[in-house]
Amino acid sequence: MGYDRHGCVAALKRAGICESTRNAWLAESVPSLMAESCASLALAHVATDQQPSVWRVGSLFSGARDALSAGFTDAGCAVESTFAAESDPDRLRVLRMHRAPRNEYASAEEASVCCPCVDALVASPPCDRVSRARDNSDDPTGPARRTASDFKAIVTTVRRSQPLVVVVEQSDGLASHQPAAYAAADQALRELPYAWSHTCSDAHSDCGSSHVRARLLWVGVRVDVFVP
Repeated sequence: MGYDRHGCVAALKRAGICESTRNAWLAESVPSLMAESCASLALAHVATDQQPSVWRVGSLFSGARDALSAGFTDAGCAVESTFAAESDPDRLRVLRMHRAPRNEYASAEEASVCCPCVDALVASPPCDRVSRARDNSDDPTGPARRTASDFKAIVTTVRRSQPLVVVVEQSDGLASHQPAAYAAADQALRELPYAWSHTCSDAHSDCGSSHVRARLLWVGVRVDVFVP
């Protein structure tokens, strides 16, 4: 991608992150247009009288850029970064400069038992869990276990924080390389009291990103505030 409209590149540079790492992190991140589209879809189905003036956003697996949260800003919302969960210390250092979350958690699991209520919850589990290129021959069941753990943390956090909307992103490798784990993750989300839209979108052809990477996207709106 090589750009970011919210100044994350500047924060990466100030933090001393080298260019190759900056580019890798941006390429891993959700494209701005994709994040904005997810936020806009969610907002379109939340009853007008239920929409807050400032959206409190919680983020799991945030990364340095926390692109899914930024999507709500791009969609026209005033946003407060209420909490972020990021285990990598370098990414967290940039995230503090870039988005200044009020609450920080070292993992999604920690957030799932400690986080406050929010209006929107976003989650983008690590794509290396389901990467086509990763060799998992030493532990063939490990990726599926980690995927299950990631989505369990997401579901638990949704139940705790009771957001109006939920946005979840993962590589399409989850569906192609871990079909059983994908089916279980999808079912776990659909058992929550949310109306879901689920699709696969390509970063390059659909969003104009410089890299080619298909993403699974779930956008949910809590049923008590959902409008068709």
